[in-house]
Amino acid sequence: MQANIKVAQLQMLDTAARNRFQAVIVTLTVAEKDGAKLIEDVEAALAKHREKGELLKKEAAAQRALRAQAQSHQASGKGKDREVSPLSGDEDGYGHEDEEEDDGEEDDGALPRTPEGKEYKTKRTALKHRLREARFVLHRIKLLQGDAFHNLGPSFANQETAAYEAAEQIRKTLLKSAF
Repeated sequence: MQANIKVAQLQMLDTAARNRFQAVIVTLTVAEKDGAKLIEDVEAALAKHREKGELLKKEAAAQRALRAQAQSHQASGKGKDREVSPLSGDEDGYGHEDEEEDDGEEDDGALPRTPEGKEYKTKRTALKHRLREARFVLHRIKLLQGDAFHNLGPSFANQETAAYEAAEQIRKTLLKSAF
């Protein structure tokens, strides 16, 4: 995609070419299709990864329930019980971390604080960054398409407007996502 964008930009600068903007549109259309496919693939991978995260969360909840049940059985036994401080945190390796959530759709507190939980978060973050980068490139493509249609003249005003509106939608999506 990046290479196609560079080619399109160089085609725009080639003043000797007669139909340079038509060639730019063709090049950018290929880049747009590649970008849309990449976004689709990354979104599918992210959805599949979220399913794995739900499984991790369920396993962590089951472990917490077992530990809580075991602690309640110990508390009813003989002998002195250890006094639990209200300031002490989860010592079982599961539970809530004091991290910012990078999106509103997932609750990281339910993830286990294990290597698997950390690996899940790292991969999710990498996928989200890749998705954001692909959307950013698609935004550039749409802006360049709008520019090319503008240079082709008023008969291409509808395509120019559509390209700029698509770029604006992508920009809004990029601004909504926070890392």
